[in-house]
Amino acid sequence: MYNSKQFEMVKNMRENKKISNAVQAAIGVLAVVLAALIVWMMVLVSGIQGTARVVNYAGLVRGETQRLVKMEIAGQAEDGMMESVESFINGLRFGDDELTLVRLGDKSFQTKMEELASCFESLKQEIYLVREKGFEKTDIIDKSERFFDICDEATGLAETYSQKRASSLAVLERYITADIVVLMMLIGYEFIKALHYAAMNHALQKKVYMDEATGLPNKNKCEELLSAPEMITMPVGVCSFDLNNLRRINNSMGHEKGDAYIRIFAELVREAVPAHYFVGRAGGDEFIAIMDGADKEEMQRCLQLIRDRVDTYNAANPDFPVSYAVGISVSDENENCTMRDLYIFADKNMYINKNHVKREEALAEKKLDRRLLKSMKKYGSNFSDCLYCDARQDAYRVIRASEAFFLAADGSYSGAVEQIAEERVAQEDRKAVRSRLQLTALCEVLSEKNRVVELQHKIFGENSADYGRLTAIFVDADPDGTLHHFLLAFETIDSV
Repeated sequence: MYNSKQFEMVKNMRENKKISNAVQAAIGVLAVVLAALIVWMMVLVSGIQGTARVVNYAGLVRGETQRLVKMEIAGQAEDGMMESVESFINGLRFGDDELTLVRLGDKSFQTKMEELASCFESLKQEIYLVREKGFEKTDIIDKSERFFDICDEATGLAETYSQKRASSLAVLERYITADIVVLMMLIGYEFIKALHYAAMNHALQKKVYMDEATGLPNKNKCEELLSAPEMITMPVGVCSFDLNNLRRINNSMGHEKGDAYIRIFAELVREAVPAHYFVGRAGGDEFIAIMDGADKEEMQRCLQLIRDRVDTYNAANPDFPVSYAVGISVSDENENCTMRDLYIFADKNMYINKNHVKREEALAEKKLDRRLLKSMKKYGSNFSDCLYCDARQDAYRVIRASEAFFLAADGSYSGAVEQIAEERVAQEDRKAVRSRLQLTALCEVLSEKNRVVELQHKIFGENSADYGRLTAIFVDADPDGTLHHFLLAFETIDSV
């Protein structure tokens, strides 16, 4: 037999269990109701999106018809535009999968659309009269104004219908909110605990200093390390890196290639520098390495490891080589300095190195340019401008340019072809020149055996009787024989 205390305890346990069961049952019911309400809301949202598209197309009918009427009055027949407007109207009346239009179940709107379709048929007949007699002898203006008024009315009805659906959605949202509030009250403890864990996760996320593009610590982490106010008392070295040619890569190959360039360098540096040293991206094309306990000899050893990695990569990827400048500073050579001071010294040394690297690269380019220009002489001596093109990378670089040359110093070859066709070639030759300058076309005709392709064209410009000649000259190919580098030379031929 239970005593009174035990009986009370058992009674409370049973009551708590009943309450717990009731709460769990209520949570289950509310969860099911919430799921049903959410599904309903998704259906409403989908309908509202479809309604919004209907509103847009209702306005588009008016705008396209205005253009149609103006063009017809100006004497330019636009049957295609007329067919488009008619398809829009039919789509608004009956729905259209191709136009992603739904049929609004609003009687007033559908009645108005029937009136609009009828009015458009009348307007079409008037347009045909305009083509035969001229707009002055027709009622095109009055009928088009009537059509535009009906368009405005149809658009207003569609907007009204959309607002009704939005109001229904607002009511549904209130029910969902009420459901959620009740659920929150029933599972308050779990909810508070979840908030606690969410707050902890949020705090941890703030502590993560990761650059998504490279996987290295980001600028915030670099700044945190460099901003330490204490004077340095232990041996430490700082490296400042800066990538070269990023602007050229972005301009000629696109920003995706530029991002890849940054990522490749980050991987090479991180792989070369021992794991216990810090490597981070300070922003853009700038990187830093902080080597605690390192002297100048150790830093030079690490820099040699980086050079070896980069040289190996460049040998395997001659068309996308990595070029960088680096400067270092060590605390042993700079007394009474902070990390920021040490970084400033390294950055100054980096710019000195950058000047040397850029000068060497410029000299190498000039040497190559002189060799290429010399090789051109056997094909002609009147070339005013010349591009050195990379078929594999879809890029070009100007190696000779007159004062009037219109292309940038470097960029995308495909983009240059479009600019050449539009700005240099006359309309009647534009299509042919554009087609023959495509990389796919040049790869088919330029080779070791067929080293030259000439394209003569009339030069674009008012009253211009001059002709131009574009000469594509083979330079080299990949091991499989596919065109790699070629020259594109420009020449003007005076008419006689």
